[in-house]
Amino acid sequence: MRLLLGYPKDRWRPDLRDEVKKIQDMRVVDVRLTRRWIEIDVIVGGQEEGERMLAELLGEPAWRRTIEVGEMPEEPIAKALDYYGEDRVWEAYETLEELWRREEGEKKVVLHAILLGLAALVHRQRGRRNKGLEKRALEELKSISTDLWPVKGLIWRIEKQED
Repeated sequence: MRLLLGYPKDRWRPDLRDEVKKIQDMRVVDVRLTRRWIEIDVIVGGQEEGERMLAELLGEPAWRRTIEVGEMPEEPIAKALDYYGEDRVWEAYETLEELWRREEGEKKVVLHAILLGLAALVHRQRGRRNKGLEKRALEELKSISTDLWPVKGLIWRIEKQED
């Protein structure tokens, strides 16, 4: 089972990624630091030992989500905006990616640009900034003729060079 666990950012410390990856009974997919959250993406094998050890390290999560592959909520754009507004960028990306796969034409082009922007932010949250991806995302986002505030906000967030 794949889980995404969110902890308040104030529990962050420099050695946390390494400490989480040492926990037995779970495979750590990723550890991301957002402006509000520590996101820990794990695959657990049914035992609760790994989650118990995480709780010892970080306390109880503020939120927890089971991830289903290929899952798409009824209102994916609204859900992605909610996730983005909560600074859960990876979840916003995953929600829109499934929609992008199913779309065609101009909608697919717009969604692709947004996905690139979100991917650039996820790289930052992993502590591995990708300037090439940021540049490509900005080029595609700026090529969209739209006044949609989420697109403008994404451009601003990438251009400000921090997260």
